[in-house]
Amino acid sequence: MALETRDLVEIQMVLALYGHILDDRDWDALDQVFIEDIVFDAVDSGLGVLRGIPAIVEVWREPFDGHPLGHYMTNV
Repeated sequence: MALETRDLVEIQMVLALYGHILDDRDWDALDQVFIEDIVFDAVDSGLGVLRGIPAIVEVWREPFDGHPLGHYMTNV
């Protein structure tokens, strides 16, 4: 099943917004890209599995080496 053009554009918009939110450290806006009960697998970054936006924000507020400041969305 092929995606409609509108769906593709909306997916690209969410990806771009995600990058801006992370780069701006605008944690209050994470609910614009994640659902409330998100399960975020950050095992490869040494952060384990984070459950819910508050858990993600708690970890991401503290700087760590595995989280870059420049998020570039390419090849979409």
